[in-house]
Amino acid sequence: TALLRSCTLNNNTAVAGSGGALAAAGCTVLAASGTNMTMNHAHVSGGGLYADGCSRLLLEGCSLDANEAAAGGGLHIAASNTGTIEQPNPATGSSSSHSLA
Repeated sequence: TALLRSCTLNNNTAVAGSGGALAAAGCTVLAASGTNMTMNHAHVSGGGLYADGCSRLLLEGCSLDANEAAAGGGLHIAASNTGTIEQPNPATGSSSSHSLA
């Protein structure tokens, strides 16, 4: 499990791999709240965020701007993920979930 709260991850590079700002593999939960990932670069995939094999991905109030990669500039979710992605809506108090299969 990984939790990022009010973080700034800017101008990072994954030289030979994925996840310029953050790479997560095999995690149960990856949650980020109020986190900014800007101007990151990955030579393979997920310039901002790369997730592979995570059961649950929760992004709330995050920005993924001006990130670059060969695949998934801002966000790359690898095919091996089978969990859910949740996107809370603070204005309504509800959230939307998307299953990964």
